Amino acid sequence: PLMRPGLLQYRVEIQQSTSTSDAMGQPVNTWKTTQTRWAGVIPLTSREGFYAKSVRPELSHRITLRWFAGLEHGHRIKMDSRIFNIASIINVDEGDHTLQVDCVELVN
Repeated sequence: PLMRPGLLQYRVEIQQSTSTSDAMGQPVNTWKTTQTRWAGVIPLTSREGFYAKSVRPELSHRITLRWFAGLEHGHRIKMDSRIFNIASIINVDEGDHTLQVDCVELVN
């Protein structure tokens, strides 16, 4: 089953941690946007969310993206000023068409 384009209504940034040096030569971790994609973002409140939360209680959102190679657990997803750490990445039906990414939103 292919994804309906109307479900992808948010622009999100895929970010990767990178290490640079500050003026004193000390290592500093920063986040670099590697790509921008359309995504569906929903809070985990449904029955599916209930089961996901029973495994990882801190899960807050499910982000759906068109499949692409290279998304890893060390990446994070940024939507406007909101940051989501990746908890799980599922290639839906192993079909290389949809990625289901369960996330924990960082709350400041």
